[in-house]
Amino acid sequence: MDYVFFAFSSMCLGFTVLLFTLLLTRQDRPLLLRHLLLAGAVSLVYYYLEVSVFNKQISFYYLFNSIPQALMFIVLGIYLWKNNHQS
Repeated sequence: MDYVFFAFSSMCLGFTVLLFTLLLTRQDRPLLLRHLLLAGAVSLVYYYLEVSVFNKQISFYYLFNSIPQALMFIVLGIYLWKNNHQS
């Protein structure tokens, strides 16, 4: 069951990278392939770090499972706020 939580955290981190690149580009165009590949690579690396390193200690387990979700919440809020004020 832990692997489901690890995968969800990794997916949240990938979405955070994509949202952050949308914030930085400041254009209304689709993301480039390199941005998608970067988000996928970050997700995979974070997943394997969680599986191999972060699950050894319970404090790391909870900390590093909650950080990507908190980051995604913050970046999504900033993204929605900026898009709301632009229109």
